[in-house]
Amino acid sequence: MNKFFSTLIFLVSFCFVSVAQWTQLNSTDLEESNIRTLIKSGSVVIGYDDGGSGIFRSTDNGKNWSYAGYGLDSLGGEIRGHGVLGSNIYLLVHNEYSDQIYKSSNNGLSWSRVYPVGLPQSNTFGITGIGSANNKLFLFIRSWNYNDSLFIYYSSDGINFTKGVLAAVNSSHDVRIAGHNTSKVFYSIDNMAFYTTNGTAFDTIRATGMSGDFGSFSWSFSSETSGNYIYYIDNNNVLTYDFVNKKWNKIAGNIPVTQSPNNIVAAENIVFLSTVQFVPTVAI
Repeated sequence: MNKFFSTLIFLVSFCFVSVAQWTQLNSTDLEESNIRTLIKSGSVVIGYDDGGSGIFRSTDNGKNWSYAGYGLDSLGGEIRGHGVLGSNIYLLVHNEYSDQIYKSSNNGLSWSRVYPVGLPQSNTFGITGIGSANNKLFLFIRSWNYNDSLFIYYSSDGINFTKGVLAAVNSSHDVRIAGHNTSKVFYSIDNMAFYTTNGTAFDTIRATGMSGDFGSFSWSFSSETSGNYIYYIDNNNVLTYDFVNKKWNKIAGNIPVTQSPNNIVAAENIVFLSTVQFVPTVAI
């Protein structure tokens, strides 16, 4: 018997941990995309391929989607993350020449470039991550003049930034922004996970209850809007973190046994899970 895996855009919605009810959403609009991140803005859900260039928009909780890249079409770059400040949505876009910030003030219908003030001198830094929490926008800045150190900069208006905490020194990897919400920005560096609430300090997320470390943290992790619930895919299990006892617990549910979870994204009280379908076949 041969075995192969069929990658599906298999989105399932889940309303809080105690209910654990999953419903498959069949949307042909996303068949050629690889949505890794969702942004919930009012009645609109915006999804994009983190590390790709595709960005889509839904007004019916993910049932139907339309392209939402006006103003980003000619960049030829990769979307590396987002933040939300008030009614504005910010994207970090990386291309061959620079790291750029773009803003939408109309729930993703169009985008325009933002030029941050207060960052290090030009050509001495790179923007490796973006996030938002507590009415602040955060940029993770790798400074080449300070032993390749990683600093968090924060802003209350999306334009003027202040230098915050030193997040890492001589790190072998760039920061991975794993999720953010109204209270926390979650990120990982070198297979360790952290979160910050204000950009001036950070705390560690422990790996207790997991089978390994945070090697795929950014792709396998998500948090809902309040930051009280965070989720992680550990092998074929979906886990949620207990902030009081500082450990991960397994979530039960009715996911088909033929489906292997490979990515999870949350928006308010709905969690979307994409899976890879295992299909056994008989050799001829």
